[in-house]
Amino acid sequence: MKIYAFSGLGADERVFKHLKLDYDLIPIEWITPYNNEQISDYTYRLVKKLKIEKNQEFIWLGVSFGGIIAQEANKIIPAKKLILISTITSHSELAWWKKLIGKLNIVRFIPASFLKGPFFIISYFFGAKNKVLLKSIINDTDPKFLKWALQKVLTWRPSHTQNTPVIRLHGDKDKLFHYPDQNNKIIRVNNGTHFMIVDNADQINEVINQRLKIY
Repeated sequence: MKIYAFSGLGADERVFKHLKLDYDLIPIEWITPYNNEQISDYTYRLVKKLKIEKNQEFIWLGVSFGGIIAQEANKIIPAKKLILISTITSHSELAWWKKLIGKLNIVRFIPASFLKGPFFIISYFFGAKNKVLLKSIINDTDPKFLKWALQKVLTWRPSHTQNTPVIRLHGDKDKLFHYPDQNNKIIRVNNGTHFMIVDNADQINEVINQRLKIY
């Protein structure tokens, strides 16, 4: 079975380099969004490029912003399972000040290039131990895509209910998307930051592979 994997905001397939899952992992490359494109339309274009066959069994996996895209993709073509890492599943899980930034559309006034630095601030929020990899990924990120995606994260409101079995992991030290304590369905990763897909890869591998055998 294939696992189609969406990386995070300002990230690419390198965040999956340490994942060792029991199924074939296929990282999905981001495409360029149109001006003011809705996230549902963007996801449709992205999914269409995959050419998933009818009745094909597969899994969606998403990290951070990629987790939002994975949920949107599952609305278009339901998967057998949905794996969500370091992401949100509703607007209510955002901190109040992030909701306010999204509502006021403040991101549109911020130069795209500014969103890529200074690095020490980005490193703080990601909590990355592997700062070399994080810096390399940030440097290679398209600032226009980053700006578009950030605004989508801050304003995203899912318009559907997931009926697909979900495996959801979240770090208790995540500074970008704080661990939602009220949700007891989340698998808590101790000392996991927003970059735990890399820094805690061994633990994540073990948890996901165990859960895949159960569901």
